Amino acid sequence: MKTLLLIMLMSFSSSDDLTPKNVYAYCVEQGIQYPEIVTAQAIWETGWFSCKNCSLDKNNLFGFNTGGPYFKYDDWKDSVDAYKRWQDSYYDPQRDYYEFLACIYKTRDGRCLKYCADPESYNENLRNTILTHADSWKE
Repeated sequence: MKTLLLIMLMSFSSSDDLTPKNVYAYCVEQGIQYPEIVTAQAIWETGWFSCKNCSLDKNNLFGFNTGGPYFKYDDWKDSVDAYKRWQDSYYDPQRDYYEFLACIYKTRDGRCLKYCADPESYNENLRNTILTHADSWKE
């Protein structure tokens, strides 16, 4: 009986709850390109939405900062909205998205500005997360 109640409660989650399914749906609703990849990024940046003392404490799903403290958002959807603005500012739809994360743009001295310190490993983790879990986000 307890299991049935738990399953019923989980199926009635609010669209405001922070879950991969809700993040994916909101990404799609906002017109974010490659919502599967962006959802996987949110998962990796926050340890499946359960990290402590990280950007999640500030409703920041993507670890956005300017070299100092993480940006703070009123709720997680504001963080996704910020990602959309960032994506619109920097992403050229002609590029492969994983390539984009590895080199958002080149600085004047030819260095790549990267989304993370180790793009190859990061992108592999994103691919594996999508391969293993994305079907559950799209139910």
